[in-house]
Amino acid sequence: MEDPSSSLRNRRPVPLEDSPAESPDGKRPVVAQTVRAQKPAKTGVLAVLLLIVSVLAVLALAVAAAALIYYRNPGQYFWIEPPPPWTAVPGDVDWSVDFSADVAKQQAVVAAFKHAWLAYERDAMGDDEYHPITRKGSNLTRAGGIGYTVVDALDTMLLMGLDAEYARARAWVAQSMSFARDASFSTFETTIRVLGGLLAAHALTDGDALFLARAVDLADRMLPAFASPAGLPLSMVNLARRVGVADPDNRGLVSTAEAATLQLEFRSAPVAKAPTVAPVF
Repeated sequence: MEDPSSSLRNRRPVPLEDSPAESPDGKRPVVAQTVRAQKPAKTGVLAVLLLIVSVLAVLALAVAAAALIYYRNPGQYFWIEPPPPWTAVPGDVDWSVDFSADVAKQQAVVAAFKHAWLAYERDAMGDDEYHPITRKGSNLTRAGGIGYTVVDALDTMLLMGLDAEYARARAWVAQSMSFARDASFSTFETTIRVLGGLLAAHALTDGDALFLARAVDLADRMLPAFASPAGLPLSMVNLARRVGVADPDNRGLVSTAEAATLQLEFRSAPVAKAPTVAPVF
């Protein structure tokens, strides 16, 4: 009788259906590896389908949110501005202009100016700048200021008819203003605010000689700023030494405003006729 254990050892595995019993080289086919190789492909397909479903769900939520916003307040998010009515029928528009004075607004503006000026006059008269929160003034250089704020406000006082405030500001210009400051001042800012302010005051007072004298003195001190190789004004000027200074923070470059707009003040008739200014401009 045959030993059962020997028959089990000699039994060969039954090949799967539709698969060869042996490979061409005589070895048994690797059936298990083929089955395992099919599983990752099925998993990848499921992952792609899951991703597509997720994207569609997010898009659906976005559309639903937009629809809800439009339903609650359509005018805020989808409002198209209509054309002005006068573009269609210009003949129906009243083109008349009311030039009558708005006295209430005038008085409010004057009151606001007086409030700001009196605070500056009280806390920082003569300083270049005023800090209303700390109620202190400051100057643009350590050598002292040249009255940026005072001169800048002269023409405004004259236009508003603030005679008392103007008289005190003029007295400061006559008694305390000095350009002998050994420091570098901005050529552009000094021109448009101080030189321009003095010329405006001179024009609005029918030729007050005080303002013209101060303007010519300042213009004469600023002329060295134009003594550059290109003829364009340097960004800074030392008013005491009468020397132009290139801007150290801007590699000596000059902006369009600095190069072009200064002609308005320097070519004005009162300054341009001065013996020292005329040869340059």
